[in-house]
Amino acid sequence: EEVLDQESREFCMSTLARYRKRGGFKQLLHLVETSVEKKRENLLRVIEAEDHYWAECIRERMLTIEKVLSWEAEPLERIMSEFSEEVWVKCLFALPETERQPTLEKVTQFKSSAQQKHVAEAMNDATPTSGEVEAAGLMVIKKVRQLQGSGDFRPEQFDPKLAISDLDN
Repeated sequence: EEVLDQESREFCMSTLARYRKRGGFKQLLHLVETSVEKKRENLLRVIEAEDHYWAECIRERMLTIEKVLSWEAEPLERIMSEFSEEVWVKCLFALPETERQPTLEKVTQFKSSAQQKHVAEAMNDATPTSGEVEAAGLMVIKKVRQLQGSGDFRPEQFDPKLAISDLDN
């Protein structure tokens, strides 16, 4: 088990203290969700060292592109309609290769056969970098939370753990 050094402990304590206010949990969740993978893992370690309960709550409620891509076709189509096919093709590369084709079929099932063919060709031709894949995933996560915040999309209806409430009460 990794032990945090003194500087990390101090950062940890000051980090969580900053978020122990009304609306703080949502802010911390947003910070973790919208961080690149390495920073996200470090933040989760720091939170875990300070407060196991908060770390568990963040992990449960945290959106990842893999979680979004695992949703049923209808909510996935709702989110997909907000982005170009280029973004979705890049997001699919976050999945293991064996899951890409079935997910592509799920994502495009409401499209015309010509559109499905076009997206499949784009997928076959794509060679996104890991940075492009991560950036596309973060765009999708931000959009899901934006739509959730405005009430235009309610992921908690099909995944109750995605309901966001503060832990300050």
